[in-house]
Amino acid sequence: MDGRVSPCDQWLDKATAGIRFGPDRRAVSEELAAHLEDKAADLQRIFPDMTEEEAWERATSEMGDPAEIGKALAKIHRPWLGYLWRASKWGAATLVVLLMAINLFLNDHLQSYGHPLWGRESTVYGRMEGEKIQMGGYTFQIVGAACLDYPQDLREGRDRVQVSFRVFTPRFWERINEGALQSALTMTGPGDWSWGMDRALMEHAPETMSNRMICGLQRAEWGLFHDTYAAYGDMEWSEGELICLKFHFGKGSFTLTVDNLERVVME
Repeated sequence: MDGRVSPCDQWLDKATAGIRFGPDRRAVSEELAAHLEDKAADLQRIFPDMTEEEAWERATSEMGDPAEIGKALAKIHRPWLGYLWRASKWGAATLVVLLMAINLFLNDHLQSYGHPLWGRESTVYGRMEGEKIQMGGYTFQIVGAACLDYPQDLREGRDRVQVSFRVFTPRFWERINEGALQSALTMTGPGDWSWGMDRALMEHAPETMSNRMICGLQRAEWGLFHDTYAAYGDMEWSEGELICLKFHFGKGSFTLTVDNLERVVME
């Protein structure tokens, strides 16, 4: 090799010299080189007696003045656009890593035992890791089960069962619809006890001057990737008796069951 630069390389260097963002300059140079190669091949096919060097020289001349082409390319390929594009890629990668880290944290020991990271509307009693099932991109799991015992002196208090479950999805932009969940869920208990969660039964709590749910569904906690709901029922429950959460969605049905409830004396 004599170290000389070919006319083609010289032309490419001049045409791309004004592009200051390296990745853009390399990409444009490769694209222009492909055009020159196709044009030189066409010329040799049309003029069989033309040498390869003559074909390349004519191809570059027909492409135009590289200095003028370079000015036009420099206006299109602004360096700040390239750096912005690169920054956006790093930003997206950082966001993905951050979301994955939050995802893992949301499902660790702390989250399972009463330390919600994002918000709480009501208390989840009888924390546990119960039955779990996946359906339609969502994971449903029982995370709490308790029999709430209201003392006799609380005349307005009625004993009830609370079974809490978490709905998890990594697609935080597709959270489950609460109305659809209420329509899909029925709670059943001992004997013939049954309650559709699309309706609610409330009682007045004089100690807090607010309404308290007896039967129905209420969102208890939420995070970036999950919502936790508490299902209430005023059934009479004895140890070992089965309580079922029956879900009936358009795409299918399933049941989560629990028979081990923590008795919680309410104050």
